[in-house]
Amino acid sequence: MSKGNLKIHNSIVSVICMAALVCPQASFCADLSIATKSDGQKAVCENSAASKPDATFANTQKSESSTTPFKVAGTVSRTLQTVTGLNLLASVVAGQAAKTVLKKKLGGNVKVKVKLYSFTDLLSGKVKSVDCSLAGSSIKGVSVGHVNASTSQPIWLDLHDKRHIQLKTPVLVSVKAALTPEEISAALKSEKVANSLRGLNLDLPGLGAQQLQAVNPKVEFIEDDVCIQALLKSQGADDSTGVPLKITGKLKLKGDDRVEIADLKVEGTDIVEPEKFADFAEELLNPLIDLKRMDRIDHAFRLSSLDVGQGGLTGEGRLIIAPKNPQIAAGESSFPVRGNAGIAGVSQKNK
Repeated sequence: MSKGNLKIHNSIVSVICMAALVCPQASFCADLSIATKSDGQKAVCENSAASKPDATFANTQKSESSTTPFKVAGTVSRTLQTVTGLNLLASVVAGQAAKTVLKKKLGGNVKVKVKLYSFTDLLSGKVKSVDCSLAGSSIKGVSVGHVNASTSQPIWLDLHDKRHIQLKTPVLVSVKAALTPEEISAALKSEKVANSLRGLNLDLPGLGAQQLQAVNPKVEFIEDDVCIQALLKSQGADDSTGVPLKITGKLKLKGDDRVEIADLKVEGTDIVEPEKFADFAEELLNPLIDLKRMDRIDHAFRLSSLDVGQGGLTGEGRLIIAPKNPQIAAGESSFPVRGNAGIAGVSQKNK
């Protein structure tokens, strides 16, 4: 064989090897084999793939577009980027960048895992999913305990302004959190948390509305009961005027937006009729937390479960984050909005 023919032969072999590497014939044959086995027929991979190459790419693109609210890179392009290791490198870099940003803002131990469609899609702000875990982090000085957050829907970011990256489509985030009694006690001492709770307003004859304040709360969990020891006083008054109380009750989730305390028991040396005061305090305190009051135009949070044990408090919920200024490209589709409920109307089916 001449040198010229040998070069041509090597070129042809190289092209065939590359085509076999990136062509999705293998997956098409696997699907076809499963479909024909039920009919007792023998699948012939070579003939099927050769006769319907266009259908293979069409089905792949159709399946991809049905699960994403935006267009992603083609199958061949994504496969090439995966084979060359470009997607893996981009995923690691994106995860480290997100970790750096979160650690700077929240502190603590942060882990982030980013899944991509491809490197070129990342450059367009399109991400497949994100998994994040926080331990020892805090938001505005309030510890968040151990938190795991993950997305089950694609994320589309607007990267035109690198200093103010925004969402283009809403994102649903599944959240799991666990707090120890010590972390809850520290959080209750925070003024921000106290202000987010339902105000303890008491109307006194001749004195008008008085704001009550719980000082130096200590939290203890006994089986499924929560025990809070605190000093109850008028807001701004001296601690010597306060009344020491020990409140025991059960935390219950009402609906998915309210946390209430039930079966309340009050103990205190200065309380004359603890039973009547317990009924009064239960009506005054509930709802202990009202998540609807915390809704904003770009985010809302709802709880799906809340468990109390001696180890502390654990809960699961869903957070939906919406773009402040939606900028959907022409021809692209965003996630559907359910009625006029806004971003707070998140169905359990989307969880």
